Amino acid sequence: MSKKIAQLTKVIFHLNSKVEDNQDDLEGLASAYETEIDLILKDCADKVGKFRDKLEAKKAVEKEQLAVNELVKQHEAEKKAALDEFGEFKKTAERKINASKSQVDGMTQEMEKMKVETKNPSP
Repeated sequence: MSKKIAQLTKVIFHLNSKVEDNQDDLEGLASAYETEIDLILKDCADKVGKFRDKLEAKKAVEKEQLAVNELVKQHEAEKKAALDEFGEFKKTAERKINASKSQVDGMTQEMEKMKVETKNPSP
């Protein structure tokens, strides 16, 4: 019987050793998985951060482009208004020049008349 007890003790010791070895292996495997999961999560967070930065940069470029387009529209409107105003000024100036020419022509004719009258005084 003591032989049997010794054998059973050996079997129990062997089983306990196997269980401890399996637990150590399992803990090592769990630790490796946790490390790998952490690396994957970190890589994913880096990629998400890069995409977020690219998206923000793209939004900033789009916002700047909208501002440029708005400024171009404003510039075109101001340019058109200035050209219209210049056209009106040009027309007004031409009318004034024509009126001045008419006055000068009238004065010239009047002066010519006066010259003629001065040269030929009437008795």
